[in-house]
Amino acid sequence: MSSTLKTILISIFAASVVIGAATLIFALNGDLFWGGAWFLLIASLLTLISRRLHHTKSRVLWYLAAAALGLLWLLVNSTALRLIVENINTNPYGEYVIAQMKVRLELSVFMLKLISQAWLTDLRLFIVFLLFLFNRLIFPTLYKIVASRLPHSLFEFCLHTGKTVKADLIDYFSHSLALILINSLLWFLATFLLRFDNFIILTLIMVASMLTPRLGLFLTAALSVIYVESGLFMLQLGGIFIAAASVWFIDHTLFSKQAPDLAMRQIALLAAAMACGYFLFSFPGLFAAGPLLIISTTIGTHASRDWDLIHRRDKTLLVSNRKNSS
Repeated sequence: MSSTLKTILISIFAASVVIGAATLIFALNGDLFWGGAWFLLIASLLTLISRRLHHTKSRVLWYLAAAALGLLWLLVNSTALRLIVENINTNPYGEYVIAQMKVRLELSVFMLKLISQAWLTDLRLFIVFLLFLFNRLIFPTLYKIVASRLPHSLFEFCLHTGKTVKADLIDYFSHSLALILINSLLWFLATFLLRFDNFIILTLIMVASMLTPRLGLFLTAALSVIYVESGLFMLQLGGIFIAAASVWFIDHTLFSKQAPDLAMRQIALLAAAMACGYFLFSFPGLFAAGPLLIISTTIGTHASRDWDLIHRRDKTLLVSNRKNSS
């Protein structure tokens, strides 16, 4: 079997597992699903920053600052959600074609549902805290117990592949969260100054799009065009493209080294996946296609590259790895 075909098959299998697990968790408990999603983003950013701090004291101070922000969020998150919902104006009326109104309404409704369902509530923040404790205190021991009972070759495969996949996903989630924080603030200011009645909706579009690497900013700009009002057409349309170019320049300056390294064929595949996602599942598929493709291809690429480890017969390296993991 060729390496490319093996990567594709493993990626498809990984995507099926991710979709199945996410669907099952969401069906069992929505708070657990969204709490887990927030945990992936927050824990990835905390882990990445702590790795760059060379002193234990600096890491402790960083985690204490994160805990303080968590406590502050407990105090303000309900008020913040209420203010956002109260100031959202879907504005379904205006001088534009019926097709534009239909897409505009569907996207606005989707964003309203997303912000209400995905909001980091007190309960979900508590779930994030529990998952963080589990990841730090219980998971390493549990992993060693399970791994110690695996065959030698399978153990090395899981150890090496799991480590590389985890590192890449941490980079992806932390980079996405950084873009969400910075770009959503910039887009909020731009759309507010351009006098969009739907500036909060447009900010939420930017938040959802930033989980799609490389193409997220362009997706936001394209979707924002349908909210351009006829009375301010030139001002708002020109302002969108200037704002998008400015945000791209800031992103390229600050985050180009941390951005996922995607070839042109991967970007084309990402665009095709987003188009298929929209065609099959409307806006949920459009925004979910990018993250799902990145996660599944990351698993598929590393698993395919390390597949031969399963068939190793030399156990010298395996034993040393086993000792190091202990």
